Amino acid sequence: MLILVAALVGCGYNIHEFVDLYFKYPITVNLQVQQRKSVDFPAVTICNLNRIKLKYKDCVVDPSNSRMCPNTGESRIGFHMSELHAFRICSKQFREQQKQDDAVIQFLKKYSELEVGYRKHFSYSSKELILNCSFNGKSCNRYPFKKTANIRYGNCFIFNKFSMSSKGAALVASTGSSNGLELILNAEADTYLPISHTLGMRVVIHHPSEGPNPEEDGMNIVPGYETHISLQQTEILRLPAPYKDKCIAYEEKKSQKECMVTCLQRHNYAKCGCLDPLFKGMNGIALCNLTNSTQVCCLHHVTHQLNNNIGKDCECSDPCISSNYKVIKSISFWPSKASFSQTYEKFNHESLDKYRKSHAKVHIFFPSLEKTVYQQKPFFLESEIYSNLGGELGLWLGLSLIALFEIVEMMLFYANRIICNHT
Repeated sequence: MLILVAALVGCGYNIHEFVDLYFKYPITVNLQVQQRKSVDFPAVTICNLNRIKLKYKDCVVDPSNSRMCPNTGESRIGFHMSELHAFRICSKQFREQQKQDDAVIQFLKKYSELEVGYRKHFSYSSKELILNCSFNGKSCNRYPFKKTANIRYGNCFIFNKFSMSSKGAALVASTGSSNGLELILNAEADTYLPISHTLGMRVVIHHPSEGPNPEEDGMNIVPGYETHISLQQTEILRLPAPYKDKCIAYEEKKSQKECMVTCLQRHNYAKCGCLDPLFKGMNGIALCNLTNSTQVCCLHHVTHQLNNNIGKDCECSDPCISSNYKVIKSISFWPSKASFSQTYEKFNHESLDKYRKSHAKVHIFFPSLEKTVYQQKPFFLESEIYSNLGGELGLWLGLSLIALFEIVEMMLFYANRIICNHT
């Protein structure tokens, strides 16, 4: 009986341990390095670090004093919070600062009130920003740039942007800097605003089906240099709920970033009674005034709180399939004196310095056609719970069966002995 009880206890304990581990849904991660004949080229977004041209400054400050300015209207889009924090920090409770800082804030406020169409008109065109473009040694005409407006960088232009349902994405079948994308960019340094402290271009490398995020993901390109950007693609395949990452298969028109914006605005309205003007608003709900210390500090507090409790307050898990590009960047002076003098007949040091002040060359390429894939897989398959339970029952009840036969044998032994004594 002791052996039987011990076997049942051991069986129950092991089954409980396995079931507890199973319903934690552990995973394993498989690493694969795939060698391919060709790889999909990423989308490349190019922006100027100066949002509008200097000649349009008066159109923002006082449109009535300039004949070249169209009639401006108001928009429901605000300027980036990081720009505001550079001048007035919430923790300082908007202490009085220099008049120059106040003038910058007022300019940004008026700029944010412009309609998107006017901001596009005041910014740079693709022909002004991108002087030359070639892909795999051929012109980029097959892959026209698509324009998008950014509140921080003005007009941005996307190479190789496509939707999930479209075809014809750019492919690369050869490696090295002589292949891939080659750009000659012009920052037009003489057209910069005084508030643009950095001269150059902003380049973002992202998946062709995703939108760019220049504020967080971009890299700066310095004029006067040739920049080589080598890429290595990494793909992550995650598992949905109930597994740990609880990934979401976002639709084409909805991304993780848009999910986060919706969540942020919902909390902004609940805590502050208004919405952040930087992000997409909701009909009938007032936007916060970013020159009001109380409202800005409230927005700052909500953002900080969500960053600390991102998984609890917002159900915006990582996408089930995501592609990242590891970037290695190197630079060298460009153009050389010899090549510049051969290209331009009227060569002098002043013209070379002026050219270097605004122009930059960029190569974006793959050094190899390898693709690293991290794939999550369940540690236990659904069928394994039955096989494991069967194994535990077979083992422990097998031991108890031995004990049961021993008890029967003893009972027969004593019964036989009693019979023998009576006879």
